[in-house]
Amino acid sequence: MGSGIKYALIGMCVIPIFGLGNHYLSGDEVDGFAYIAPVVVGLCAGFFIGFLKDRLLMSSTKLRSILDSVPYGTIECDFDGNVSFANKTICELLDVSEARLRDNKIWHICDENEHRERVKGIFCRMVEQELESEVFITTLNKRKGTRLQAELHLNYHREDQGRGKSVTATIIDITSQVHSLELLKKFSQVVEHANEVIIITDAQGAIEYVNPAFTKVTGYQVDEAIGKNISMLKSDAQDARVYKELWQTIQRGEVWTGSLVDRRKNGTFFPVEMSITPIFGEQKRITNYVSIQTDMSEKKKLQEQFQQSQKMEALGTLVGGIAHDFNNMLAVIQGNIYLANNEVGSVEDITKRLSSIDAVNAKASDVVRQLLTFARKDSGEMQPLSLNEFMREGYRLSQSVIPESITHVSNYCEEELTVKGNSTQLQQVLMNLANNARHAVADVKDPRISCSISPYTASAEFMHKHSHLKTRELARISVADNGCGISRENLNKIAEPFFTTKAVGQGTGLGLSMVYGAIQVHGGVFEVESELGRGTVCHVYLPLSTKTDEHVSTAKAGKSLQGMGETILLVDDESVLLDTTCQLLASLNYNVLKAADGAEALQLYKQAASGSISLVFTDVVMPKMGGLELMEQIWNIDAKAPVLFASGYDNQQSEIPKEKRPHSSMIAKPYSVAGVSQLIRELVD
Repeated sequence: MGSGIKYALIGMCVIPIFGLGNHYLSGDEVDGFAYIAPVVVGLCAGFFIGFLKDRLLMSSTKLRSILDSVPYGTIECDFDGNVSFANKTICELLDVSEARLRDNKIWHICDENEHRERVKGIFCRMVEQELESEVFITTLNKRKGTRLQAELHLNYHREDQGRGKSVTATIIDITSQVHSLELLKKFSQVVEHANEVIIITDAQGAIEYVNPAFTKVTGYQVDEAIGKNISMLKSDAQDARVYKELWQTIQRGEVWTGSLVDRRKNGTFFPVEMSITPIFGEQKRITNYVSIQTDMSEKKKLQEQFQQSQKMEALGTLVGGIAHDFNNMLAVIQGNIYLANNEVGSVEDITKRLSSIDAVNAKASDVVRQLLTFARKDSGEMQPLSLNEFMREGYRLSQSVIPESITHVSNYCEEELTVKGNSTQLQQVLMNLANNARHAVADVKDPRISCSISPYTASAEFMHKHSHLKTRELARISVADNGCGISRENLNKIAEPFFTTKAVGQGTGLGLSMVYGAIQVHGGVFEVESELGRGTVCHVYLPLSTKTDEHVSTAKAGKSLQGMGETILLVDDESVLLDTTCQLLASLNYNVLKAADGAEALQLYKQAASGSISLVFTDVVMPKMGGLELMEQIWNIDAKAPVLFASGYDNQQSEIPKEKRPHSSMIAKPYSVAGVSQLIRELVD
């Protein structure tokens, strides 16, 4: 209203002046109406003009307020690109004033060089061709030198007559979206080129995504995996309880990590280190699982090579002690044979001498068996193991490494302690610890090494420190010495490969590293306590197991069991041993069919009446046809034919087909008559 009154007063004054002026110039007489009419017209015209101006100003202010409040930048410019209007949003976005923008072309808001030229080219083409709109992404330049990514929408505006009027630009800041997209692309590249297998499943385990490493490791193509359940990789080599624990963990919304044995498309098994992470959606419900798997096949091969090299190093130390013991045994045998020959007249004395020879022979056989157990390339199979018996065998074996000048004691536990472990690896652990202790006490006046075994209940602090432990009930094996000790500085390095404090040529620095790795495989703990000049104590903690080994043979030393006239097919390529064993079996009341190799034995089996042969007792390694090949042929005739395998090399129990093991057994040469008789009765009965 203020502008209306102001313009009414101006009109009331100005219009009468022009009206009266015309009357005076024309010489007309001026009456009262001629004066009042212009005043009224001027008053009305001025008021109307002021009213229109107020309304236009209000509309312009309102429009400006609306444009300033939108979240997108808005710029208006003429056909030459000169900025005529810029809203508050674009000014804040670029950190410049509107006046500063009006002094520039629209493309000056862009980053230097190529971006400016690109926007200018698009703008000019749009004006020349009268294009309605253009949309593109460019880089804008803020006053402080920072850059931002923006999406520009150019719109060409026309008047009612169709002529061009102006160009408006809507600017949308997409810097965060572009950054997120770039990160997403990087993550995608990482996943696609990762050596680890990455699998995404839904909440039920159906596969939704696999990366290229999946195909490389498992052999399955992408289209063969998508939509299938993750259980397609499940192998029979893995305990079903592990899978149950896995699913229970991830369904609780927790991350599961551990080792598994998966199955490839071609049926072969391969070890993996795996982690499975739940993904949560709305209302904290699990929507997906992400599994990251590392193929451990190559690492396992390297580990086996590493362990084998350790065996060879320890074997070199072992040979001297075993040669000493073995030569003593041979000397006893030779002496008793000489005495037996001189005492032919006395049956009692001869029996005594032969019993002595038999005892020494059993001890020699035990040394050879321990040597084979230690030196063989073991598959790493975990089985229930009596630590008490293991420690006794380990003590006897370590005596070959430790000189008689060193006091060596062993403290056993009255309580039966059973762990699930690999005897070969644990034997190596004990040998390495004993060997290290031997070096530690080399310069001590009264050297002493002690080995002990005891039950151990872990405290809460111990469990927290070693979070991988799954039980508090442990067995503790300790090897202590009163040697030189280890400095605090070196104590943290002892498990590092190739770290050693021994003189050149006395060690590779791999021993304790191997010990540490083997104990980790067993799910245990390895700790060392030491002080310079006061000795060292190495502790090995292993989880106790209450399960018994279902496949442990019941054959024990003791009374021989007699047969009931059954027929045994005896097969061995060593003629002297074949004849001797034949006489032994006959003395146990068995009928015996002899064969010098597998081919001859197969012919005898086919010729015999069906069911007349109660057992096949065969050597494993023979010319023409070995024992395992022979039994494959016999099992084709009778799938449940019982067999007792004998081997003079190594325990080849693992080569017997799994489904045939209930009807099979294996015994190592040389074997006792009592042991053979008990195994035969187990199989025949």
